[in-house]
Amino acid sequence: MKINLKNYLESVRYKIQEGFEYRWTCFGNDVFALNTEGKKKHAFLYSSQVVFDTKNQTLYEVSFWDYVERKAYRWINPKFISKVKKEYKNRNLCFHTALDEIKYEDVSFVSINKKIKQKTK
Repeated sequence: MKINLKNYLESVRYKIQEGFEYRWTCFGNDVFALNTEGKKKHAFLYSSQVVFDTKNQTLYEVSFWDYVERKAYRWINPKFISKVKKEYKNRNLCFHTALDEIKYEDVSFVSINKKIKQKTK
């Protein structure tokens, strides 16, 4: 599977709830994030986010939070991991913390896409 925006968007079935300029500097300029979420009535089931370059479409990060199973998964472009870790440190944040006491499980792009597809059926 190619690591690209098209594959991510297919995994979330093109259901985007919001987008915004990504403010962290570790990925450079022209960076945008798209969020998607799944909910049933008033309960959130999952959410995901993709961070990418608007000029060349490079994917930097994909995150997926499963609120039912209380798990969080993340893929970071290997070329940028050291820069991401440095920014976490500069912001006094823990690189491994996703939500409250939930830690990120760092996974491959293929693995995170499969997890997203399973939840968005």
